[in-house]
Amino acid sequence: MALTAKPISTISYNSGEFLKRKLDEMMRAYIINDYRFIFHYGEDGDKDHYHVYIEPNKRIDTGRLRDEFNEITTDSDKPLGCMPFHSSKFDHWIMYVIHDPKYLAIHKSDNDGDGKIEYPVTDIITPFPEQLERDYKVATRLRETKNQKIIEQMQQGETLTGIAYNNDINPMHIVAIQTLIQRDMAMQELEKLESSKDDMIREQRQKIAQQKQNIETLMLRDLEEKTGEDLHSKKESVFDE
Repeated sequence: MALTAKPISTISYNSGEFLKRKLDEMMRAYIINDYRFIFHYGEDGDKDHYHVYIEPNKRIDTGRLRDEFNEITTDSDKPLGCMPFHSSKFDHWIMYVIHDPKYLAIHKSDNDGDGKIEYPVTDIITPFPEQLERDYKVATRLRETKNQKIIEQMQQGETLTGIAYNNDINPMHIVAIQTLIQRDMAMQELEKLESSKDDMIREQRQKIAQQKQNIETLMLRDLEEKTGEDLHSKKESVFDE
């Protein structure tokens, strides 16, 4: 058991009707300030379940809170319930439960057996949908890594000092990224020069071959005038002698 007033989350195997009714009761009793939950289909052997996020109104005992979700049903000898509660950060919670592909790829998030289906934000049940929409917009920043943000701001012409100050980032981290970018640009320029050099050599060889062919043609014409023979019909080159 643990006492906490911080946001918490769990996985619930309750029925949707029971879950919403229980959370609404806690809201009316001023035990919690807000809740959000979303249904997930079970995958890879897991059962269908709900991801639940709760913001307490006061310090609560998470062990006793878990007992509140015991749901007696006629279909099972054991009551339905939820997993132990854990501290939670809403930004990460929402990006994970909707299975945002960019978020999962960047954070290499381990899932609970259900990561194949993407869920829309509108699937989330909450008494405050407008606040959910605003919070979700803030959470989408987790789709980008800190390095991506730095590079984008550099491309937009922001100063390194400004980037470090506005994003609370160690200046040496930014300098390291800038150094890598400059190195990559230098390597790209070098590759362009090498490619240009190869093109120049190829062009010179073509010019030499063309000049050789022109000289051979002139020599053949000169010999034809002197001998009166049609040397163009012969396969041998005058340079083969």
